[in-house]
Amino acid sequence: MKRFPDIIRDNLDEWVWVFKNNEVPDEFTAPGIHALKEKFDYLKMNEAERRRFEAHVDHTRSEWGTITHASRATE
Repeated sequence: MKRFPDIIRDNLDEWVWVFKNNEVPDEFTAPGIHALKEKFDYLKMNEAERRRFEAHVDHTRSEWGTITHASRATE
């Protein structure tokens, strides 16, 4: 990857830069790149942070399930 310069001109350059540096700057706009940012952020978490994050996601899913069920029950 060293032969690729750190010059960003287009979406492909953004992807190359990301894989070269293992991070996604907020200003990058290439299609799909922000999904990779979320994955990188997750992988950088330690075990305790991952457990808290997963608990938060589970709670949010449960809340949405409750809302969905309640809205169907009122139809």
